[in-house]
Amino acid sequence: AERYRVAYRALMGLGKHLKRTEWEAELRPLLPEDVRGMPRALFQDPERKKLLMKKGTAARRKPKDMGAEAKAGMSWIWRSPGVEEADEGGMSEVLRIEWAKTRARFLRHREQLDLLEEEMRRILQFLRWRADWWDERAGRRPQAPEDDKRREGNTAYARRQAGILRKRADQFEKTWED
Repeated sequence: AERYRVAYRALMGLGKHLKRTEWEAELRPLLPEDVRGMPRALFQDPERKKLLMKKGTAARRKPKDMGAEAKAGMSWIWRSPGVEEADEGGMSEVLRIEWAKTRARFLRHREQLDLLEEEMRRILQFLRWRADWWDERAGRRPQAPEDDKRREGNTAYARRQAGILRKRADQFEKTWED
């Protein structure tokens, strides 16, 4: 970014002396807010969206605002014309490499998101299974008939554990819904 700014200032200075400013229509001053990647909307994956709809996770989630990136749109640097034909191959290669790196980061992020969603689903499934397990233990009979007090205590303990686990599952589900 700094190299571009230095070159831009040099062109500004030379352009005034040479009375040539046609490049100003294509090149602009590079502001800090211009240095950003392509908007995420350009990387949306329709296959992933279909998969989420099948699983039902997309229905539970509210679409998030993309924030300033959505409002600002694509930076002018992504829409500016390329360099001269003589150097087009080199510049195209640079753009392909940058695109490949950005795509790899995106795919890695998406994979991590998928793994996280699966972990969340499994946690809820485990908590509910364990609560049912405690409920099942609460219904067991004592081994000896004189253990009525112990049975009552064990039943109360098991029901309490089941309640705690169900409450935790509900809290997680509510938190993760947002």
